[in-house]
Amino acid sequence: MPSGAAPVPFSLPPGVAEKLTPREREVLELMLEWLDDAEIAKRLYISIGTAKTHRWNIYRKLGVSNLRELLAKLGR
Repeated sequence: MPSGAAPVPFSLPPGVAEKLTPREREVLELMLEWLDDAEIAKRLYISIGTAKTHRWNIYRKLGVSNLRELLAKLGR
């Protein structure tokens, strides 16, 4: 991203945001930035185990089993 450029707003397809907690939405946003569980944990000041739990809860709630399926479901 060029210096001084504003980040692109994060948006989810209709019906997805309502299935997730606010923290899960934060984790999802970081997942979509290609951060791993350790990097997500560091950014959100949570344990790696908690980051993994959020990731798997997101997968379960959205009916996917991995990041590739998640990206397809979100149209990315």
